[in-house]
Amino acid sequence: MSKITVTNKLRAFQIHILVKVSLFIFLCILSYNGLVYADSLINVSVDDGIYKFSDDIYDLIARFSTKGYIISLPMNIYPYSQGEISKLLNDISLQKEQGKIKLSTVEEAQLKNVISLFVNKKANSVEVKRAILESKGNEYHFIFGSGLSQETISRKGDEFSSVGTTVITSLQPYIFGEIQDSFAFSSNMKWEFHYVDTFPDLFVDETKISYKKLNMENVASIQSYGKFKLKWFDLELGKDNVQWGPGYRGQLVISDNPKPMDMMILTGRYGKIGAQVLTAKLGSNLGDKYMSAHRVELTPWKNINLGFSEVIVYGDRFAISYVNPFQIYLITESMIEKSDKAIDNVLVGLDFSYRFPGKCKIYSELVVDDAAPFETPFNHWDTKFGILAGTYITDPFSISDTDLRMEYTFINQYCYTHEVPINTYKHYSLPIGHWLGSDADDLLCEIEHRFTDKFGSAFSYELERHGEGGIDKFHRKNAPANDRWTFLSGVNQYKHSFSLGLSYAKIGYYSLSGKYTQSWLKNIDNIKGKDGTGSQFAIEGHYRF
Repeated sequence: MSKITVTNKLRAFQIHILVKVSLFIFLCILSYNGLVYADSLINVSVDDGIYKFSDDIYDLIARFSTKGYIISLPMNIYPYSQGEISKLLNDISLQKEQGKIKLSTVEEAQLKNVISLFVNKKANSVEVKRAILESKGNEYHFIFGSGLSQETISRKGDEFSSVGTTVITSLQPYIFGEIQDSFAFSSNMKWEFHYVDTFPDLFVDETKISYKKLNMENVASIQSYGKFKLKWFDLELGKDNVQWGPGYRGQLVISDNPKPMDMMILTGRYGKIGAQVLTAKLGSNLGDKYMSAHRVELTPWKNINLGFSEVIVYGDRFAISYVNPFQIYLITESMIEKSDKAIDNVLVGLDFSYRFPGKCKIYSELVVDDAAPFETPFNHWDTKFGILAGTYITDPFSISDTDLRMEYTFINQYCYTHEVPINTYKHYSLPIGHWLGSDADDLLCEIEHRFTDKFGSAFSYELERHGEGGIDKFHRKNAPANDRWTFLSGVNQYKHSFSLGLSYAKIGYYSLSGKYTQSWLKNIDNIKGKDGTGSQFAIEGHYRF
Protein backbone atom coordinates (compact mmCIF):
# COMPACT_ATOMS: atom_id res chain seq x y z
CA MET A 1 0.00 0.00 0.00
CA SER A 2 1.45 3.37 -0.97
CA LYS A 3 2.20 6.14 1.49
CA ILE A 4 -0.33 8.40 -0.29
CA THR A 5 -3.07 5.78 0.15
CA VAL A 6 -2.29 5.43 3.88
CA THR A 7 -2.29 9.20 4.29
CA ASN A 8 -5.63 9.59 2.51
CA LYS A 9 -7.19 6.81 4.60
CA LEU A 10 -6.00 8.41 7.84
CA ARG A 11 -7.33 11.81 6.80
CA ALA A 12 -10.67 10.26 5.82
CA PHE A 13 -10.75 8.51 9.22
CA GLN A 14 -10.06 11.78 11.02
CA ILE A 15 -12.73 13.65 9.06
CA HIS A 16 -15.21 10.84 9.78
CA ILE A 17 -14.49 11.06 13.51
CA LEU A 18 -14.68 14.87 13.54
CA VAL A 19 -18.10 14.77 11.87
CA LYS A 20 -19.34 12.31 14.48
CA VAL A 21 -17.96 14.39 17.35
CA SER A 22 -19.42 17.61 15.93
CA LEU A 23 -22.86 16.03 15.51
CA PHE A 24 -22.76 14.66 19.03
CA ILE A 25 -21.75 18.05 20.49
CA PHE A 26 -24.67 19.70 18.68
CA LEU A 27 -27.14 17.18 20.08
CA CYS A 28 -25.68 17.57 23.57
CA ILE A 29 -25.97 21.37 23.46
CA LEU A 30 -29.70 21.05 22.93
CA SER A 31 -30.16 19.50 26.37
CA TYR A 32 -26.99 20.40 28.30
CA ASN A 33 -27.40 20.85 32.05
CA GLY A 34 -23.80 20.34 33.31
CA LEU A 35 -24.01 17.28 35.57
CA VAL A 36 -22.14 14.01 35.13
CA TYR A 37 -22.82 10.59 36.59
CA ALA A 38 -20.75 7.49 36.01
CA ASP A 39 -21.93 4.87 33.53
CA SER A 40 -21.72 1.46 35.17
CA LEU A 41 -20.99 -0.61 32.04
CA ILE A 42 -18.18 1.58 30.66
CA ASN A 43 -14.77 -0.08 30.95
CA VAL A 44 -11.81 1.46 32.72
CA SER A 45 -9.33 0.86 29.91
CA VAL A 46 -6.18 -1.17 30.54
CA ASP A 47 -4.47 1.00 27.90
CA ASP A 48 -2.82 3.82 29.85
CA GLY A 49 -2.30 5.68 26.58
CA ILE A 50 -6.08 5.91 26.10
CA TYR A 51 -7.01 6.64 29.72
CA LYS A 52 -4.07 8.17 31.56
CA PHE A 53 -5.26 7.22 35.04
CA SER A 54 -6.05 3.54 34.51
CA ASP A 55 -2.75 2.31 35.98
CA ASP A 56 -3.32 4.36 39.14
CA ILE A 57 -6.83 2.94 39.58
CA TYR A 58 -5.82 -0.68 39.03
CA ASP A 59 -2.76 -0.27 41.29
CA LEU A 60 -5.02 1.03 44.07
CA ILE A 61 -7.34 -1.98 43.68
CA ALA A 62 -4.32 -4.35 43.68
CA ARG A 63 -3.07 -2.73 46.89
CA PHE A 64 -6.42 -3.12 48.65
CA SER A 65 -6.70 -6.70 47.42
CA THR A 66 -3.23 -7.61 48.70
CA LYS A 67 -4.07 -6.10 52.09
CA GLY A 68 -7.11 -8.38 52.28
CA TYR A 69 -9.82 -5.74 51.82
CA ILE A 70 -11.09 -7.49 48.67
CA ILE A 71 -11.50 -11.26 48.97
CA SER A 72 -13.23 -14.16 47.23
CA LEU A 73 -13.37 -12.39 43.87
CA PRO A 74 -11.65 -13.37 40.58
CA MET A 75 -9.26 -10.43 40.05
CA ASN A 76 -7.26 -11.14 36.88
CA ILE A 77 -9.73 -10.60 34.03
CA TYR A 78 -9.36 -7.03 32.83
CA PRO A 79 -10.75 -4.48 32.17
CA TYR A 80 -13.21 -3.88 34.98
CA SER A 81 -16.25 -1.76 34.34
CA GLN A 82 -16.79 1.50 36.19
CA GLY A 83 -19.71 -0.14 37.99
CA GLU A 84 -17.54 -3.03 39.20
CA ILE A 85 -14.84 -0.68 40.48
CA SER A 86 -17.45 1.49 42.18
CA LYS A 87 -18.89 -1.57 43.94
CA LEU A 88 -15.46 -2.78 45.09
CA LEU A 89 -14.39 0.59 46.45
CA ASN A 90 -17.72 1.39 48.07
CA ASP A 91 -17.51 -1.96 49.88
CA ILE A 92 -14.06 -1.01 51.19
CA SER A 93 -15.41 2.37 52.30
CA LEU A 94 -18.24 0.58 54.17
CA GLN A 95 -15.74 -1.75 55.86
CA LYS A 96 -13.80 1.29 57.01
CA GLU A 97 -16.92 3.01 58.38
CA GLN A 98 -17.84 -0.18 60.28
CA GLY A 99 -14.37 -0.34 61.82
CA LYS A 100 -13.49 -3.65 60.15
CA ILE A 101 -10.41 -2.22 58.44
CA LYS A 102 -8.13 0.73 59.02
CA LEU A 103 -6.92 2.92 56.19
CA SER A 104 -4.02 5.34 56.20
CA THR A 105 -4.74 9.02 55.58
CA VAL A 106 -3.36 8.66 52.05
CA GLU A 107 -5.41 5.54 51.28
CA GLU A 108 -8.59 7.13 52.58
CA ALA A 109 -8.11 10.26 50.45
CA GLN A 110 -7.35 8.21 47.31
CA LEU A 111 -10.36 5.97 47.97
CA LYS A 112 -12.74 8.93 48.24
CA ASN A 113 -11.31 10.51 45.10
CA VAL A 114 -11.67 7.41 42.92
CA ILE A 115 -15.16 6.69 44.25
CA SER A 116 -16.14 10.21 43.16
CA LEU A 117 -15.14 9.31 39.57
CA PHE A 118 -17.54 6.38 39.38
CA VAL A 119 -20.63 7.56 41.22
CA ASN A 120 -23.67 5.39 40.65
CA LYS A 121 -25.85 7.49 38.39
CA LYS A 122 -28.96 6.52 40.39
CA ALA A 123 -27.53 8.15 43.51
CA ASN A 124 -29.07 11.52 42.67
CA SER A 125 -27.82 13.09 45.89
CA VAL A 126 -24.27 13.02 44.50
CA GLU A 127 -23.34 15.15 41.51
CA VAL A 128 -19.94 15.28 39.84
CA LYS A 129 -19.11 18.05 37.38
CA ARG A 130 -16.46 16.34 35.20
CA ALA A 131 -17.19 16.68 31.49
CA ILE A 132 -17.60 19.25 28.73
CA LEU A 133 -21.13 18.36 27.71
CA GLU A 134 -23.82 16.00 28.93
CA SER A 135 -27.31 14.97 27.91
CA LYS A 136 -29.43 12.84 30.20
CA GLY A 137 -32.94 11.72 30.87
CA ASN A 138 -34.78 9.01 32.76
CA GLU A 139 -33.64 6.29 30.35
CA TYR A 140 -30.41 7.63 28.80
CA HIS A 141 -27.22 9.41 29.65
CA PHE A 142 -24.60 10.71 27.19
CA ILE A 143 -21.29 12.44 27.92
CA PHE A 144 -18.66 14.23 25.87
CA GLY A 145 -15.31 15.22 27.35
CA SER A 146 -11.63 15.37 26.58
CA GLY A 147 -8.14 15.04 27.95
CA LEU A 148 -5.17 17.23 27.04
CA SER A 149 -1.56 16.27 27.66
CA GLN A 150 1.88 17.64 26.96
CA GLU A 151 4.98 15.44 27.10
CA THR A 152 8.68 15.94 26.48
CA ILE A 153 11.10 13.02 26.08
CA SER A 154 14.84 13.58 25.87
CA ARG A 155 17.22 10.73 24.94
CA LYS A 156 20.90 10.22 24.41
CA GLY A 157 23.29 7.27 24.21
CA ASP A 158 23.91 4.06 22.30
CA GLU A 159 20.73 2.38 23.56
CA PHE A 160 18.47 4.27 21.18
CA SER A 161 18.19 4.17 17.41
CA SER A 162 17.04 7.82 17.50
CA VAL A 163 18.29 10.43 19.98
CA GLY A 164 17.39 14.00 20.75
CA THR A 165 14.23 15.52 22.20
CA THR A 166 10.67 14.97 21.08
CA VAL A 167 7.68 17.02 22.17
CA ILE A 168 4.25 15.38 22.12
CA THR A 169 0.95 17.24 22.30
CA SER A 170 -2.05 14.97 22.71
CA LEU A 171 -5.78 15.64 22.50
CA GLN A 172 -7.98 12.78 23.74
CA PRO A 173 -11.70 13.36 23.22
CA TYR A 174 -14.13 10.73 24.48
CA ILE A 175 -17.82 10.02 24.09
CA PHE A 176 -19.71 7.54 26.21
CA GLY A 177 -23.15 6.85 27.52
CA GLU A 178 -25.74 4.37 28.73
CA ILE A 179 -29.33 3.55 27.82
CA GLN A 180 -31.70 1.95 30.33
CA ASP A 181 -28.81 0.42 32.30
CA SER A 182 -28.65 -2.32 29.66
CA PHE A 183 -26.57 -0.78 26.87
CA ALA A 184 -23.44 1.36 26.97
CA PHE A 185 -21.09 2.72 24.35
CA SER A 186 -17.68 4.35 24.49
CA SER A 187 -15.33 5.98 21.99
CA ASN A 188 -11.90 7.08 23.17
CA MET A 189 -9.93 8.90 20.50
CA LYS A 190 -6.37 10.15 20.50
CA TRP A 191 -4.69 12.69 18.24
CA GLU A 192 -1.01 13.23 18.91
CA PHE A 193 1.45 15.64 17.34
CA HIS A 194 5.17 14.86 17.61
CA TYR A 195 7.61 17.61 16.77
CA VAL A 196 11.25 18.76 17.14
CA ASP A 197 12.78 15.23 16.91
CA THR A 198 10.69 12.13 16.17
CA PHE A 199 11.37 8.66 17.55
CA PRO A 200 10.29 5.82 15.21
CA ASP A 201 10.17 3.29 18.07
CA LEU A 202 7.32 5.18 19.76
CA PHE A 203 3.74 4.19 18.79
CA VAL A 204 4.97 1.40 16.54
CA ASP A 205 1.63 0.17 15.17
CA GLU A 206 -0.33 3.40 15.16
CA THR A 207 -1.02 5.17 11.88
CA LYS A 208 1.26 8.14 11.28
CA ILE A 209 1.35 11.06 8.88
CA SER A 210 4.72 12.78 8.44
CA TYR A 211 4.99 16.49 7.72
CA LYS A 212 8.64 16.80 6.75
CA LYS A 213 8.52 20.54 6.12
CA LEU A 214 7.16 21.08 9.63
CA ASN A 215 9.37 18.36 11.13
CA MET A 216 6.25 16.87 12.70
CA GLU A 217 4.29 13.61 12.85
CA ASN A 218 0.57 13.18 13.45
CA VAL A 219 -0.57 9.95 15.13
CA ALA A 220 -4.20 8.86 15.42
CA SER A 221 -5.78 5.93 17.26
CA ILE A 222 -9.16 4.95 18.66
CA GLN A 223 -10.70 2.54 21.14
CA SER A 224 -14.46 2.17 20.71
CA TYR A 225 -17.16 -0.39 21.51
CA GLY A 226 -20.76 -1.04 22.35
CA LYS A 227 -21.64 -3.11 25.41
CA PHE A 228 -24.86 -4.96 26.24
CA LYS A 229 -25.79 -6.08 29.75
CA LEU A 230 -27.60 -9.38 29.34
CA LYS A 231 -29.06 -11.66 31.99
CA TRP A 232 -26.05 -13.93 32.45
CA PHE A 233 -23.14 -11.97 31.00
CA ASP A 234 -22.01 -8.76 29.28
CA LEU A 235 -21.57 -8.71 25.50
CA GLU A 236 -19.07 -6.25 24.05
CA LEU A 237 -18.60 -5.51 20.35
CA GLY A 238 -15.90 -3.19 19.05
CA LYS A 239 -12.25 -2.22 19.38
CA ASP A 240 -10.76 -2.72 22.83
CA ASN A 241 -7.94 -4.24 24.89
CA VAL A 242 -8.19 -7.10 27.39
CA GLN A 243 -5.63 -8.38 29.85
CA TRP A 244 -5.40 -11.76 31.58
CA GLY A 245 -3.19 -12.81 34.44
CA PRO A 246 -1.59 -11.55 37.66
CA GLY A 247 1.62 -10.02 36.22
CA TYR A 248 2.60 -6.42 36.97
CA ARG A 249 5.25 -5.71 34.29
CA GLY A 250 3.44 -7.81 31.70
CA GLN A 251 1.28 -10.90 31.12
CA LEU A 252 2.17 -14.05 29.20
CA VAL A 253 -1.10 -15.00 27.50
CA ILE A 254 -2.95 -11.76 26.68
CA SER A 255 -1.57 -8.37 27.71
CA ASP A 256 -2.24 -4.72 26.95
CA ASN A 257 0.98 -4.63 24.88
CA PRO A 258 -0.64 -4.62 21.39
CA LYS A 259 -2.95 -1.93 20.11
CA PRO A 260 -6.76 -2.32 20.49
CA MET A 261 -8.29 -5.20 18.53
CA ASP A 262 -11.66 -5.55 16.82
CA MET A 263 -13.35 -8.05 19.13
CA MET A 264 -16.50 -9.74 20.28
CA ILE A 265 -16.27 -10.39 24.04
CA LEU A 266 -18.51 -12.24 26.49
CA THR A 267 -17.71 -11.59 30.17
CA GLY A 268 -19.35 -12.95 33.30
CA ARG A 269 -18.51 -12.89 37.01
CA TYR A 270 -20.50 -15.21 39.23
CA GLY A 271 -19.38 -14.92 42.83
CA LYS A 272 -16.10 -16.81 43.10
CA ILE A 273 -16.01 -17.67 39.38
CA GLY A 274 -15.19 -15.42 36.44
CA ALA A 275 -15.13 -16.21 32.71
CA GLN A 276 -14.36 -14.41 29.48
CA VAL A 277 -14.64 -15.54 25.85
CA LEU A 278 -13.53 -13.54 22.82
CA THR A 279 -12.91 -13.66 19.10
CA ALA A 280 -10.74 -10.94 17.53
CA LYS A 281 -9.64 -9.80 14.09
CA LEU A 282 -5.85 -9.35 14.21
CA GLY A 283 -3.68 -7.11 12.08
CA SER A 284 -1.23 -8.65 9.60
CA ASN A 285 0.29 -7.72 6.26
CA LEU A 286 0.23 -11.42 5.30
CA GLY A 287 -3.55 -11.75 5.03
CA ASP A 288 -6.64 -12.18 7.21
CA LYS A 289 -5.75 -13.26 10.75
CA TYR A 290 -7.93 -14.12 13.75
CA MET A 291 -7.73 -15.08 17.40
CA SER A 292 -10.22 -16.90 19.61
CA ALA A 293 -9.68 -17.29 23.35
CA HIS A 294 -11.39 -18.21 26.58
CA ARG A 295 -10.47 -17.93 30.24
CA VAL A 296 -11.96 -19.34 33.45
CA GLU A 297 -10.88 -17.97 36.82
CA LEU A 298 -11.94 -18.95 40.30
CA THR A 299 -11.24 -18.24 43.93
CA PRO A 300 -11.80 -21.59 45.70
CA TRP A 301 -10.52 -20.19 49.00
CA LYS A 302 -10.39 -16.58 50.07
CA ASN A 303 -6.61 -16.17 49.65
CA ILE A 304 -6.11 -18.19 46.44
CA ASN A 305 -6.90 -17.21 42.87
CA LEU A 306 -6.56 -19.72 39.99
CA GLY A 307 -6.83 -19.09 36.26
CA PHE A 308 -6.89 -21.21 33.10
CA SER A 309 -6.61 -19.65 29.63
CA GLU A 310 -6.57 -21.06 26.12
CA VAL A 311 -5.92 -19.12 22.89
CA ILE A 312 -5.75 -20.05 19.22
CA VAL A 313 -4.40 -17.86 16.41
CA TYR A 314 -5.24 -18.78 12.83
CA GLY A 315 -4.91 -17.12 9.42
CA ASP A 316 -6.08 -17.15 5.80
CA ARG A 317 -9.61 -18.18 6.77
CA PHE A 318 -12.28 -17.63 9.43
CA ALA A 319 -12.94 -20.85 11.38
CA ILE A 320 -16.45 -20.61 12.84
CA SER A 321 -15.78 -23.68 14.98
CA TYR A 322 -13.33 -21.70 17.12
CA VAL A 323 -16.00 -19.13 18.05
CA ASN A 324 -17.84 -21.76 20.08
CA PRO A 325 -16.80 -21.07 23.71
CA PHE A 326 -17.67 -24.56 24.97
CA GLN A 327 -14.71 -26.44 23.55
CA ILE A 328 -11.02 -27.19 23.97
CA TYR A 329 -8.92 -25.72 21.17
CA LEU A 330 -6.25 -28.41 21.40
CA ILE A 331 -8.87 -31.02 20.47
CA THR A 332 -10.71 -28.89 17.92
CA GLU A 333 -7.46 -27.95 16.18
CA SER A 334 -6.40 -31.57 15.78
CA MET A 335 -9.74 -32.37 14.12
CA ILE A 336 -9.45 -29.37 11.77
CA GLU A 337 -5.87 -30.28 10.82
CA LYS A 338 -7.06 -33.69 9.64
CA SER A 339 -9.85 -32.18 7.54
CA ASP A 340 -8.23 -29.18 5.82
CA LYS A 341 -4.49 -29.44 6.61
CA ALA A 342 -4.52 -26.19 8.59
CA ILE A 343 -1.75 -25.69 11.15
CA ASP A 344 -2.97 -23.22 13.77
CA ASN A 345 -1.24 -21.81 16.83
CA VAL A 346 -2.61 -22.92 20.22
CA LEU A 347 -1.41 -21.57 23.57
CA VAL A 348 -2.49 -22.67 27.04
CA GLY A 349 -1.97 -20.61 30.17
CA LEU A 350 -2.14 -21.41 33.90
CA ASP A 351 -1.76 -18.86 36.68
CA PHE A 352 -2.27 -18.55 40.40
CA SER A 353 -1.85 -16.02 43.18
CA TYR A 354 -1.78 -16.53 46.93
CA ARG A 355 -2.19 -13.84 49.55
CA PHE A 356 -0.36 -14.35 52.83
CA PRO A 357 -2.04 -12.77 55.84
CA GLY A 358 0.15 -9.79 56.51
CA LYS A 359 -0.02 -7.70 53.34
CA CYS A 360 1.96 -9.92 50.97
CA LYS A 361 1.04 -11.72 47.76
CA ILE A 362 2.94 -14.16 45.54
CA TYR A 363 1.88 -15.08 42.03
CA SER A 364 3.01 -17.04 39.00
CA GLU A 365 1.99 -17.68 35.40
CA LEU A 366 2.89 -20.35 32.86
CA VAL A 367 2.20 -20.32 29.12
CA VAL A 368 2.72 -23.42 26.97
CA ASP A 369 2.79 -22.95 23.19
CA ASP A 370 2.08 -25.96 20.95
CA ALA A 371 3.90 -28.31 23.33
CA ALA A 372 3.72 -32.08 23.21
CA PRO A 373 5.04 -32.99 26.68
CA PHE A 374 4.44 -36.73 26.27
CA GLU A 375 6.14 -36.92 22.88
CA THR A 376 9.24 -34.75 23.24
CA PRO A 377 11.79 -34.17 26.04
CA PHE A 378 11.78 -30.90 27.94
CA ASN A 379 14.77 -29.50 26.03
CA HIS A 380 13.36 -30.32 22.57
CA TRP A 381 12.91 -27.23 20.37
CA ASP A 382 9.14 -27.81 20.18
CA THR A 383 8.77 -27.41 23.95
CA LYS A 384 7.81 -23.75 23.80
CA PHE A 385 6.91 -22.01 27.06
CA GLY A 386 7.20 -18.92 29.21
CA ILE A 387 7.15 -18.46 33.00
CA LEU A 388 6.49 -15.47 35.23
CA ALA A 389 6.79 -15.23 39.01
CA GLY A 390 6.52 -12.32 41.37
CA THR A 391 5.79 -10.99 44.81
CA TYR A 392 4.01 -7.86 45.96
CA ILE A 393 4.45 -6.52 49.50
CA THR A 394 2.46 -3.59 50.85
CA ASP A 395 3.92 -1.42 53.61
CA PRO A 396 7.23 -3.38 53.83
CA PHE A 397 9.19 -2.95 57.09
CA SER A 398 6.07 -1.19 58.44
CA ILE A 399 6.62 1.80 56.16
CA SER A 400 3.07 2.93 55.42
CA ASP A 401 1.86 3.88 51.94
CA THR A 402 4.72 1.95 50.33
CA ASP A 403 4.70 -0.87 47.77
CA LEU A 404 7.54 -3.29 47.02
CA ARG A 405 7.36 -5.40 43.87
CA MET A 406 9.73 -8.03 42.46
CA GLU A 407 8.98 -9.92 39.25
CA TYR A 408 10.90 -12.27 36.97
CA THR A 409 9.86 -13.37 33.47
CA PHE A 410 11.46 -15.87 31.09
CA ILE A 411 10.19 -16.70 27.59
CA ASN A 412 12.10 -19.45 25.83
CA GLN A 413 13.56 -19.48 22.34
CA TYR A 414 10.58 -20.50 20.19
CA CYS A 415 7.60 -19.50 22.34
CA TYR A 416 5.13 -17.25 20.42
CA THR A 417 6.77 -18.22 17.08
CA HIS A 418 5.09 -20.42 14.47
CA GLU A 419 6.14 -22.30 11.35
CA VAL A 420 3.29 -20.61 9.45
CA PRO A 421 4.29 -16.90 9.61
CA ILE A 422 0.73 -15.55 9.63
CA ASN A 423 0.03 -17.54 12.83
CA THR A 424 2.86 -15.92 14.80
CA TYR A 425 1.51 -14.77 18.17
CA LYS A 426 1.28 -11.04 17.47
CA HIS A 427 -1.16 -8.30 16.48
CA TYR A 428 0.50 -6.29 13.71
CA SER A 429 4.14 -6.17 14.90
CA LEU A 430 3.70 -6.48 18.68
CA PRO A 431 3.33 -9.67 20.77
CA ILE A 432 -0.17 -10.39 22.04
CA GLY A 433 1.45 -11.80 25.16
CA HIS A 434 4.39 -10.36 27.07
CA TRP A 435 6.18 -7.32 25.62
CA LEU A 436 9.54 -9.12 25.97
CA GLY A 437 8.84 -11.35 23.00
CA SER A 438 10.74 -14.61 22.47
CA ASP A 439 14.16 -15.73 23.74
CA ALA A 440 14.38 -13.18 26.56
CA ASP A 441 14.08 -12.67 30.30
CA ASP A 442 13.51 -9.72 32.61
CA LEU A 443 13.94 -9.01 36.33
CA LEU A 444 12.21 -6.01 37.92
CA CYS A 445 12.56 -4.65 41.45
CA GLU A 446 10.49 -1.57 42.26
CA ILE A 447 9.64 0.38 45.39
CA GLU A 448 7.00 3.09 45.41
CA HIS A 449 6.08 5.48 48.20
CA ARG A 450 3.23 8.00 48.46
CA PHE A 451 3.97 11.03 50.64
CA THR A 452 0.42 12.33 50.23
CA ASP A 453 -2.62 11.16 48.26
CA LYS A 454 -1.32 13.23 45.32
CA PHE A 455 2.48 13.21 45.60
CA GLY A 456 4.47 10.00 45.15
CA SER A 457 7.82 8.61 44.09
CA ALA A 458 9.10 5.36 42.59
CA PHE A 459 12.56 3.81 42.26
CA SER A 460 13.27 0.70 40.21
CA TYR A 461 16.04 -1.56 38.96
CA GLU A 462 15.56 -3.74 35.89
CA LEU A 463 17.73 -6.34 34.16
CA GLU A 464 16.57 -7.18 30.64
CA ARG A 465 18.31 -9.82 28.50
CA HIS A 466 17.71 -10.97 24.93
CA GLY A 467 19.14 -13.92 23.04
CA GLU A 468 19.52 -13.97 19.29
CA GLY A 469 16.05 -15.44 18.78
CA GLY A 470 12.87 -13.45 18.27
CA ILE A 471 9.16 -13.73 17.69
CA ASP A 472 9.67 -13.82 13.90
CA LYS A 473 12.55 -16.33 14.04
CA PHE A 474 10.68 -19.63 13.98
CA HIS A 475 12.43 -22.97 13.98
CA ARG A 476 13.87 -23.72 10.54
CA LYS A 477 12.23 -26.65 8.78
CA ASN A 478 15.50 -28.27 7.73
CA ALA A 479 16.88 -28.41 11.29
CA PRO A 480 17.61 -31.83 12.86
CA ALA A 481 14.57 -33.59 14.30
CA ASN A 482 16.25 -33.77 17.72
CA ASP A 483 17.20 -30.07 17.76
CA ARG A 484 17.11 -28.36 21.18
CA TRP A 485 16.07 -24.93 22.40
CA THR A 486 18.73 -22.83 24.14
CA PHE A 487 18.40 -20.66 27.24
CA LEU A 488 18.98 -17.17 25.78
CA SER A 489 20.55 -18.38 22.56
CA GLY A 490 23.73 -17.06 20.97
CA VAL A 491 25.28 -13.77 22.05
CA ASN A 492 23.14 -12.16 24.76
CA GLN A 493 22.27 -8.49 24.97
CA TYR A 494 22.21 -7.22 28.56
CA LYS A 495 20.59 -4.03 29.81
CA HIS A 496 20.79 -2.80 33.41
CA SER A 497 18.47 0.15 34.15
CA PHE A 498 17.84 2.36 37.15
CA SER A 499 14.79 4.65 37.16
CA LEU A 500 13.60 7.40 39.47
CA GLY A 501 10.16 8.90 39.07
CA LEU A 502 8.12 11.61 40.80
CA SER A 503 4.44 12.30 40.28
CA TYR A 504 1.78 14.70 41.47
CA ALA A 505 -1.73 13.65 40.52
CA LYS A 506 -5.36 13.73 41.46
CA ILE A 507 -6.52 10.43 39.96
CA GLY A 508 -8.94 11.01 37.11
CA TYR A 509 -8.48 14.77 37.05
CA TYR A 510 -4.90 15.92 36.45
CA SER A 511 -1.32 14.69 36.72
CA LEU A 512 2.26 15.91 36.43
CA SER A 513 5.07 13.36 36.35
CA GLY A 514 8.76 13.12 35.60
CA LYS A 515 10.99 10.06 35.20
CA TYR A 516 14.72 9.66 34.65
CA THR A 517 16.21 6.34 33.49
CA GLN A 518 19.89 5.47 33.19
CA SER A 519 20.90 2.28 31.37
CA TRP A 520 24.09 0.32 30.78
CA LEU A 521 24.15 -2.10 27.83
CA LYS A 522 26.39 -4.96 26.82
CA ASN A 523 26.45 -6.65 23.39
CA ILE A 524 24.01 -4.21 21.81
CA ASP A 525 21.92 -5.84 19.06
CA ASN A 526 23.58 -9.16 20.06
CA ILE A 527 26.93 -7.98 18.69
CA LYS A 528 29.69 -9.18 21.00
CA GLY A 529 31.78 -6.34 22.40
CA LYS A 530 29.38 -3.59 21.30
CA ASP A 531 28.68 -1.88 24.62
CA GLY A 532 27.19 1.48 25.53
CA THR A 533 24.92 3.52 27.76
CA GLY A 534 21.61 5.29 27.45
CA SER A 535 19.71 7.93 29.38
CA GLN A 536 16.16 9.17 29.05
CA PHE A 537 14.25 11.92 30.82
CA ALA A 538 10.50 12.27 30.35
CA ILE A 539 8.11 14.83 31.81
CA GLU A 540 4.38 14.78 31.21
CA GLY A 541 1.36 16.80 32.25
CA HIS A 542 -2.24 15.71 31.70
CA TYR A 543 -5.59 17.32 32.41
CA ARG A 544 -9.02 15.73 31.92
CA PHE A 545 -11.94 18.05 31.27
